[in-house]
Amino acid sequence: MKKKPPAPENLTEIPLPDYRRDENGRIIAYEVLSPQTSYLITSILNSVATSGTGARSNVLGKTVAGKTGTTNNNVDAWFIGFSPDVLAGVWVGNDAGSRTIGRGETGSAAALPIWIKYMQWALADAPNKPFTVPRGIETARVDPATGLLAYEGQGDAVTEYFRAGTAPTATAPSPDEPDPGAFYEMDF
Repeated sequence: MKKKPPAPENLTEIPLPDYRRDENGRIIAYEVLSPQTSYLITSILNSVATSGTGARSNVLGKTVAGKTGTTNNNVDAWFIGFSPDVLAGVWVGNDAGSRTIGRGETGSAAALPIWIKYMQWALADAPNKPFTVPRGIETARVDPATGLLAYEGQGDAVTEYFRAGTAPTATAPSPDEPDPGAFYEMDF
């Protein structure tokens, strides 16, 4: 059994979140994730909504992010998604968990269409606006096969977001460059 670490002698040793208080000194909010981490997660979820299992949401013509979900044996399916201004979730299932909702009824097939219908209404008059990128985020063109920086002129490169200073520094090899490991197999 793992032994519990001793309690700190002084509570000031524990780093506390940055609390925001109201005029009476009551805590009303505190930071759980940094703005940079929140944005990176939003960027990942935007990819799900634009080119992943939630890609049907492209019909909205709005910037959105979200995640589909399906439990084993198709008992539950959901889609949780958001725009910069509206968040909504749709769950389709059996709250007793005793029956399937149907073969092939996934978050993408069962819940996402309902979410899209709601968001069409909720965002009907809203302008399309991007998610706000906080300071401390940088972009880099990346080779999707290796995760390295894209080589010059790479057509299938994707733009990815990184916390400042964490983007890859090595460049993916161009298919036009010879493989140094195959030197003895080359014709000269």
